[in-house]
Amino acid sequence: MKSRSRHHLLVATVGDGSHHRSWISGPADRSFDVLLVDYGGGGRRFASDADILFERQGTKFRLVKWALAQLDIEQYELFFFPDDDLDFTTEDASRLFEICKAQDLMLAQPALDATSMVSFEITRAVPGSFLRYTNFVEVMCPVFIASTTLTPNVS
Repeated sequence: MKSRSRHHLLVATVGDGSHHRSWISGPADRSFDVLLVDYGGGGRRFASDADILFERQGTKFRLVKWALAQLDIEQYELFFFPDDDLDFTTEDASRLFEICKAQDLMLAQPALDATSMVSFEITRAVPGSFLRYTNFVEVMCPVFIASTTLTPNVS
């Protein structure tokens, strides 16, 4: 597999009802690579939607673990794992990576807008807020730093 020039990776398991095309419909100079794992019909139907495509059945995090094991992931600094039913744009994802890097966040997630169904109120966006710290991240859209040697800045 060829080396990538981008330092962020969006990884998603996708099926028939996936919203992933809105994530990649923005500028070609996006700040992230897209790795998709098609758990549905196969036939390379999403080949033009991804920088990296796998076809395999299973559950989200089992597929993510398997897919990442197929790559040299050391070239990436940040990873974003959205569920395929989430709506956001290329610019939204690029901005999320930018904020996580600028704020030196080890684990994060984007806030959900007012139209989203939320399971945990802490994940809903607060008007006027740029960034909030919490002790909770929903598994539907986590962002992780790639470092395996985490040294938290604790005072």
